[in-house]
Amino acid sequence: MGLRISREPTYNGAKRLSITTRESRRRKQQQDDMLKTLMAESSFSEEQLRQLLKDFKQKNPSGRMAISDLETVFGSLFKQGDPREISQHVLRMFDRDNSGYLEFNEVICALSVSKKGSSTEKMRLAFDMIDSDSSGSIERQELLSLVTALHKLVGVTVVNVGGTADQDTPENHVERMWPKLDQDGDGRVTLDEFCQGVRGDPAIAALLTAQTRPERIAKQFTTAQI
Repeated sequence: MGLRISREPTYNGAKRLSITTRESRRRKQQQDDMLKTLMAESSFSEEQLRQLLKDFKQKNPSGRMAISDLETVFGSLFKQGDPREISQHVLRMFDRDNSGYLEFNEVICALSVSKKGSSTEKMRLAFDMIDSDSSGSIERQELLSLVTALHKLVGVTVVNVGGTADQDTPENHVERMWPKLDQDGDGRVTLDEFCQGVRGDPAIAALLTAQTRPERIAKQFTTAQI
């Protein structure tokens, strides 16, 4: 007579479903909390943010943008240029938690400053992009690095220094800008000096930020009116 083995019913499937449901609820709560924070910190409504988040996730399923995504954005805008160096600068400008990626909330905060922020907030964005070592001041080489990256992106820099095309070089631009920024001549530019210099010569802001506005990043993932 064969042995009859009694098997207790298993509930692994139900347990897995329960875990999945809890995880889904947790993620939804995190998303809702993030949107509430962004509503408080940005100029966007909840409806706008939900649409932007939906578009962002469709374009970036991982939920974040890598530097290669930025290179694709700028490469599509400037097909003859080299977007690699400027992408590094832009990543540093937006990446508030230094994760090496652009999260949705970081893009939105930068976009909000660009759209509705004060002139000081906008200049702070540009300052942080140039201040590559986050020392709180800009050195001449850091400024040259950004202007060189822009030059590689667009082929020529935005504001012509005058004269022939071979004079339109990053070095010539920095040579003209530096005395207007380093007002006390100590070889470093503080945030206050930077703001004063940009206010005194708007062409500096046009040169440094015209090609790196957050709107260019937003257009990579959404067609919504922003």
